[in-house]
Amino acid sequence: MKGAINHTVELILPVDFDARGEYEAEQRGLLDYAKVRVVDGTIYSVCFFTPSRIAVELSLIRQAGEACFAIPGLIVISLITRSEMEGAVKYLASTGYFERMLPDP
Repeated sequence: MKGAINHTVELILPVDFDARGEYEAEQRGLLDYAKVRVVDGTIYSVCFFTPSRIAVELSLIRQAGEACFAIPGLIVISLITRSEMEGAVKYLASTGYFERMLPDP
C-alpha cells in the first residue's frame, strides 16, 4: 500500500499495512520494511521506532551483551501511525536527509 505525501516524496508501506497492521505496529512501537521514494525515483529503506520501543531494544541488547542498537534508516517518531510516518518523511525529505543515505540497490 502506498501513501502519497507530496510531489517530492512518497511513503511506501508494506502490503499488509491496513487498519489492523497500523494498530499492531502502533502497539509494538515499530514498523520496519517501509520504503521512501523521492522525486527522482530513488528508493530508500526506512524503519520507524518509538522512543519506548528503543528503550526495550536497548534493554534486550544490554542483556545479550551487545554494544549498541543501530539500524540504517532509523526514524524515531512519537507514535507509529500513518500520519506520523508521512509527516516525518515529508520533513526529512525537506532537510535533505535521504540524499545522505544509500539508496536501495
